[in-house]
Amino acid sequence: MYRRRFAAVTALALITASTSPVVAHAASGPTTYYVAQVAACTDLGPGTAAEPFCTVQQAASAATVPGDTVKIEVGSYNDEVDITASGTAAAPITFEAATNPTPYSYTVGLSGGLVIKGASYVNVSGVSTTDAQIENSSHVTLSSGELTTKSISTPVVAVTGTSSDVTLSKLLVYGSAIDIDASGTGNAVTSSLLTEYSSPGIIVDGSANAVLTSNTVNGYCGTGISIGDDGNGTASGATIENNVVAEAATSANPSIHGSCSAASAVGLSMQSTADTAGVTADYNSIYPDLSTASSVYDWAGNAYSTPASFEAATGQGAHDSVADPVINAGGSISGESSPLINSANANAPDEQSTDLFDRTRVADPNVAETGAGTAGYDRGALQFVEVLGMYSPSTVATAPSGAAVTVTAYAAKSNWAGATFTYEYDFGDGSKTTSSSLTESHPYTSASTYTVTVTAISDYGATYSTQTSIQILAPVAFSASITSAPTYGTMTDTAVTVHTDWPITSATMKFGDGKTPQDLTLSTSGSTSTDTVYYSYAKPGTYTVSFTVADAGGDQQTITKTITTKGTDFTAYGPTRLLDTRKSLGGTSSQLLHDGSIKLKIAGSGSIPANVTAVALNLTIVNANGGGYIQADTGTDNGTSTVNYNTGPVYSNAVIAQVASDGTVTLRNFGATTAVKLDLIADVTGYFAPTAGSAYDFVTPARLMDTRKGIGTAKAKLAAGKTDVLTVEGVSSLPSSGVTAVSVNITEVNTTGSGYLIAYPDETTLPNSSTVDWNGATTKAAGAIVPVGADGKIDIHNGGGGTAAADVIVDVTGYFTSTGSGDVYVPVTSDRVLDTRKSGPGIAPGTATSLNLTGKDGMPGEFQNGVVGSVFVDGYVLNATVTQTPADGYLLVSGSQTPDGTSTVNWTGVDQTSANIAFTQAQSTSASDGGEDSDVWFYNTATKGHVQTIADVMGYFTAG
Repeated sequence: MYRRRFAAVTALALITASTSPVVAHAASGPTTYYVAQVAACTDLGPGTAAEPFCTVQQAASAATVPGDTVKIEVGSYNDEVDITASGTAAAPITFEAATNPTPYSYTVGLSGGLVIKGASYVNVSGVSTTDAQIENSSHVTLSSGELTTKSISTPVVAVTGTSSDVTLSKLLVYGSAIDIDASGTGNAVTSSLLTEYSSPGIIVDGSANAVLTSNTVNGYCGTGISIGDDGNGTASGATIENNVVAEAATSANPSIHGSCSAASAVGLSMQSTADTAGVTADYNSIYPDLSTASSVYDWAGNAYSTPASFEAATGQGAHDSVADPVINAGGSISGESSPLINSANANAPDEQSTDLFDRTRVADPNVAETGAGTAGYDRGALQFVEVLGMYSPSTVATAPSGAAVTVTAYAAKSNWAGATFTYEYDFGDGSKTTSSSLTESHPYTSASTYTVTVTAISDYGATYSTQTSIQILAPVAFSASITSAPTYGTMTDTAVTVHTDWPITSATMKFGDGKTPQDLTLSTSGSTSTDTVYYSYAKPGTYTVSFTVADAGGDQQTITKTITTKGTDFTAYGPTRLLDTRKSLGGTSSQLLHDGSIKLKIAGSGSIPANVTAVALNLTIVNANGGGYIQADTGTDNGTSTVNYNTGPVYSNAVIAQVASDGTVTLRNFGATTAVKLDLIADVTGYFAPTAGSAYDFVTPARLMDTRKGIGTAKAKLAAGKTDVLTVEGVSSLPSSGVTAVSVNITEVNTTGSGYLIAYPDETTLPNSSTVDWNGATTKAAGAIVPVGADGKIDIHNGGGGTAAADVIVDVTGYFTSTGSGDVYVPVTSDRVLDTRKSGPGIAPGTATSLNLTGKDGMPGEFQNGVVGSVFVDGYVLNATVTQTPADGYLLVSGSQTPDGTSTVNWTGVDQTSANIAFTQAQSTSASDGGEDSDVWFYNTATKGHVQTIADVMGYFTAG
């Protein structure tokens, strides 16, 4: 019993009620009042639909005339609601949710609780509340609601005082007990579900003629139903029928309720002999946990464990069951093996024709009828009704108007055994058909989007509907197109577009490299479907991409597109002389004048193929009568330079020149004056083409040869006409086999006389070419790609005569290989990416400046192919030029700002201009975002004086 708690709440309710706004506008006749949590609500208004009350309490204060109705709109209302006014039998006062609740979903919440005191003929329905107290009231109905306890030590519903004829109907109750502790009679609890208790489920104390019918008390801790006497009197004349009492456990939910005594765990308890007078107890299903329950029945001090022994001693319980009720944790019947089905007494007092959720009591034909009265009544609060399940129907997503569309239903399933089904097909355009078939065809005549509904109809009477949609399109001719383009390295973008009024059933792309075809999922909008495929080839080349697509209408098409990667492989060639204006080699027999140009044929020269995209040349200028520079490119003046010269005998530099579409490289002379003329020599050492060849790998720059120190050869100058053989494979970080060429920087120092060096493959004939020239005492460097002999070696030959001699230094920066993985080369239109003359005095002595090439001048950016950092640049080919030099020094171009002991561009004396090719590994500086930024460092090793630095980019190396 919980009287002390109830008294405290009642006192608080009276204080709260006394402070509510005074309602001066209460009507004399029945009125409908509205409560809503909307902007227009006010507790000082009339409570109409247009101007509703904000609080339920204000409506309760206004609804005082018999027949008044309060409609409560959706919302959670925090005030405690106190009802004290009375209606009449013919005109009760009603409080109801404006929107009917659905199972387990209640739209009106009274979180402050509900108090009905001294009232009669009051109906409250459809609300969810915490704790309801009904005191000294009569003919009160609390129905179709949800109740949750505030405290496990108090009842969730307390009927007290002199209350009589109170009906608690179709309530979903959580937490603690329903307690009828009143001196009045005729109080009833019917069709209610109570779950998770730390106390008896339903308690009747001293209230005669109580009716407890078709309730489910599930998962409680203590006695399921308890009838007893107290100061109010005896609880004689009770009717206890059709109830389900399950799992009288020692603790229904230990985390909430703690522990409870096994001795108190009884299914049905009747306290005294006086309470048993006039009692009817039958058709109940009682299933306690017999491992903890003391008994099934505790009747006037006597314990009984079976219905048979209970009936023999008391005459009650003839139709009771102690079998497993086969219900789930929520109290619902789980299957047709449950003894609750068709076993209730339909004529029991206050038995409802519908269950807790207003479902009709319908007989399950698969279960024998064992109840009394009208067939089909199940015990407990929840009827085992037929429930169907079915997946949504399938059909094509689109179809042309006029075409027959097939809709496929999935077989329905019923929780009642033996059900058979028919299916109603509603095609959404006004057409319907009913059949037992799981497929139906229907032609649509108009373009639109339709909702298709399939309703399964059980022969037992239940129905279930599922839906899908279909878009009917105006007829469209089937067509497909493909565009494909190379992006970076060996990566490509291929876009496909398909026009069809049917769904695409298959779409496959083959990439022409023998790999597994890729199935595509196209994005569709109306009759157009598209997709873009990003693909990376393992090797550079020309490939035929094929796209095959089919639709549900029987259309199919295969289209192809040829694509060539931007990435290329290297093929060593020569060295071979292609141009010498002194000897009429290369198509010209005269010196190159100022602003004159030579279109040097590359494609088709010797065995160089027609698809060549870049060529490795060594350019040598002789007999210049003034200053200027040579530009090697595709024929467009792009502001770059390749070889700088002054009046003098010889100047040289290497270049990776992009080949124009006509297979040529344009060599243009930009003289300082119009009178400048010169002879020009071009030697080829290899070429790049989108065919299988050699891939490139950067290495940490290393010194392979230094005749001054005896590194890689004898410690002696290379004399005129002599050759040093330099082992390449297996030296430093180079592999021991498979090297086809190396990128090196060759520096001649301590020179005497006039001469030139030739770098070429070992075990081959000395070629008619040159790599780096000198005249007199100087230091000069030249970058080059040098083919490697079959024995893994290269030769360095001094082509000078007489006293021509030089110390030779060879630094390696990378190698080409035909046997392993590596980078492909992507030539770009050469462009000037650095010129310190435009931003200041140049690079200070002993310092470095960085250059970030990400996304510049044809370089990959941070976002390529829709993926951050999907293209990584491993390094660049640059032409580095120093000018306005201070005293002697050299420039290092590197992926690191720390000098590594190698050099790129050397100079001797002040105010010089010197250039050299650089194969430079890039430094990734943004590890946090995937390493997309590619930096190159320019380090001035001079001990004094700034040096102006210029850099032109010719291409980049990438792994993909």
